[in-house]
Amino acid sequence: MKNDDELVGFWKLELFDTGKGNRAGDCIWGFDGSTLREIGDDYISTYEYRADATCHPRTLDLQHLEYETNRRRAIYRLEAERLYVMCSDPSRDRPVSFEPPSRRSSYTSFVFVALPGSDPHSATDQWLRELYHREFGGSVTEHTFPNITLPPFMNFDREKEELVRTEVRRTSDKYNLRDAIDLRSHAVEESERIAVVLFAFVEDTANGGIEQYLANSSGCFAEETVGDLQSIGAVECARILEEALKMLPKGFSEMPQSRRRKILRELDRDSLGALDALTDRFNDRTEDIYALLVQEGMK
Repeated sequence: MKNDDELVGFWKLELFDTGKGNRAGDCIWGFDGSTLREIGDDYISTYEYRADATCHPRTLDLQHLEYETNRRRAIYRLEAERLYVMCSDPSRDRPVSFEPPSRRSSYTSFVFVALPGSDPHSATDQWLRELYHREFGGSVTEHTFPNITLPPFMNFDREKEELVRTEVRRTSDKYNLRDAIDLRSHAVEESERIAVVLFAFVEDTANGGIEQYLANSSGCFAEETVGDLQSIGAVECARILEEALKMLPKGFSEMPQSRRRKILRELDRDSLGALDALTDRFNDRTEDIYALLVQEGMK
């Protein structure tokens, strides 16, 4: 379906908020009238979108072209060359206002600034990657935004991070891994295993917190991840994950994912708050897990 052209063009993410305060953004959205391409450091995701500027507030529906269950409902507004979006998590209800999301909500707010002069209809993937690196320089820490202090975890060694990402991609291609849990079916090298397991821990926790990591498929490695973190010298993060596991039934990480998710859904408010506090400690950590992993775990 062809949409009105008020969104057509490229929009650079300045800030986003998942309920834990504004953070600096590091992606670009490109609308061409029927599809949205999200361009990140090492990915390009494509969505079919439907925008309705006659609604109050204006609505935006996003359907991922590869993953049928990844459907998001949003509202948006345009003000002074900026695009404001309040978006639901996959398959959740559409938000009704632009009020900042709470910690326990299923919404994320985005603030984009327009990138003028580019035609999204003729943009190749290579051109999109060049656009991303031109705007972000390969690292969001090279940019400053008003009233924002970058959290410590965004100031770590990006070169080491890319080395880990490359190793994880190589391992995934070598064994045709769809997810970290597929490691269970392969006799992988120890350096390969630890790279994939710790990468999943860092990325899942940075994306949605300790609770999301434990609920994801990679949460099945939680107990051994404590030992892996200790083995590379990331004792602070090992302690954080260990404290989270102590709040849960014995053998939690060995349970089926559906059972783990049910346990997490049934936690009381105090326990959820304690997990949020552990996530804050993770985000405020001083340990560079990727640098330690390159130094100690990928030899």
